[in-house]
Amino acid sequence: MERPFERIITASATEGRVSASLKDEFHHFEVNILHDGRVVTDISGIGHRVPWTTCPGAVEQLSVFLGVVLSPSLVGVAHGIDASEQCTHLLDLAKLAVAHATRGGTRHYHVVVSPAFAHGDCTAEIRCNGRRALAWQVSGDQIIGSGPFSGHHLGGRAAWPDGDAIDRDTLEAAVILRRGVRMFRGRRRFRPDMVHATDLPFLVGACFTFHRDRIYDALSTTTDMATRA
Repeated sequence: MERPFERIITASATEGRVSASLKDEFHHFEVNILHDGRVVTDISGIGHRVPWTTCPGAVEQLSVFLGVVLSPSLVGVAHGIDASEQCTHLLDLAKLAVAHATRGGTRHYHVVVSPAFAHGDCTAEIRCNGRRALAWQVSGDQIIGSGPFSGHHLGGRAAWPDGDAIDRDTLEAAVILRRGVRMFRGRRRFRPDMVHATDLPFLVGACFTFHRDRIYDALSTTTDMATRA
């Protein structure tokens, strides 16, 4: 029986500083930013658990956030950054940290994506500070059922509803949950014998490790990715 995919993300803000962390079975990352109330003045990151030997090199790429204007909308943060030169998860955390700097306090997200009875389908839920923020039924590459995200496609670049149809908090939860669903679906493509990033050619160009200049140097940090904890 396929196990659920779970991810924990926490963002905490104090005066002039935000710390954010992400944990799941493959990853454990942290990002810290300093700001002056208007722009990011310093940023650092660390990968405590990474899936590929090249992943730690992506920490230096976070320097593109220096001078980025604080924005309360996660979707609007640092628009235009080349994702192929960034670690996907460090980039997500950095954007969350920038958005969280405008509101303060602590947010704790818990994502759970579980297999459904139909092959390829799943259910997905995200809680924020213990309260359910969103719950999706997913069939193939599409969210089904009612709600503002019904019909949303999970493949390719995200196309979110326009205008003020969705509040910022709900949209932030949707961005995080969408990533969780994609991770759950991507996990199914890993095999225990995969030891080199070139074993996953469909990911070329997706992130720092899978950039064409680095993919040939990237080795799995374990020979059993499917059971990494």
